[in-house]
Amino acid sequence: DGKADYAVGNRLINPDFRRGMSRWRFAGNAALTLLTKIASGYWQLVDPQNGYTAISKRALETIPLDAVYPRYGYCNDILVRLNVYGFRVKNVPHPARYGLERSKIKYSSYIVRLSRLLLKDFLWRLKTKYVIMGFHPLVFYYFFGIAFSVLSVIMGIYSLYFKFVQDYPIFVPAVITLLVFGLGAQFLLFAMLFDMQAEKNGGWY
Repeated sequence: DGKADYAVGNRLINPDFRRGMSRWRFAGNAALTLLTKIASGYWQLVDPQNGYTAISKRALETIPLDAVYPRYGYCNDILVRLNVYGFRVKNVPHPARYGLERSKIKYSSYIVRLSRLLLKDFLWRLKTKYVIMGFHPLVFYYFFGIAFSVLSVIMGIYSLYFKFVQDYPIFVPAVITLLVFGLGAQFLLFAMLFDMQAEKNGGWY
């Protein structure tokens, strides 16, 4: 009916809908939902691993299918590519239904492998959507946010080293570390806010 270019089923939004889902599976899906939100830029999206999907002909003809991730994780990869081209994605709530089939996915290894894919897709999306196809300063916010956050972790490790190994006072280094961490967190939050606003404004379609 023209409301969306891609629809994804949503089993997580309603507690009644996920009664048949184990806690371990729910935790894994929730973690992947958060990572996919950041990577894809679809901040309203929930349950990206859902197998219930529908795509419009225009979206299917636009995204390069040959470049889509070939293994189980393609659903996340497709979302990233849809976002770059500005397609609309909608959630379709429905209850979880599991027959006699049992999932063969090992979440411990699957989440690690998919996290690497999402990191790669996230960087590709920022470069393609916000640098090549149209510049947006949020790339700088993400860059400085990540840089300051990593720097604060390194500074924190050094502060603990000097405290417990060298027995030096760490009040000043600890304060500086917290300030750097706070600065990094602010940059990241503003970057995510700008990304959310870009989702609401739509894209080129």
